[in-house]
Amino acid sequence: MKKAEQEKINATILSEIDKINAEIDESCEFVSRLRYCRAWIYETENYYILRSYSTNIAAIDRRTNTCYDFLRYVFDFTSTSCQHIAKFRHDYMRGAYNDRKYLTYYPC
Repeated sequence: MKKAEQEKINATILSEIDKINAEIDESCEFVSRLRYCRAWIYETENYYILRSYSTNIAAIDRRTNTCYDFLRYVFDFTSTSCQHIAKFRHDYMRGAYNDRKYLTYYPC
């Protein structure tokens, strides 16, 4: 992937983070623990949000079925948190694997 393409993806993710944070401030309900992990799922009107330990690291837009992985923006890469995101995507994204949209923030 070219740097310009990744910068566009990063900008999209940062825009979504603002929308997610605005919804969290309005109303956010605890849904469940992610399997037996130290990760939890929260729900707003438009998003499922994954909180690993005490940090929000990913979200799925319920309207578009797009997963936004912002782990590398808010924290840093950890294999445990990446496993949490993989389980989150598997459990909460609808449709066939090829129909799913998945955007990941990578520093440029």
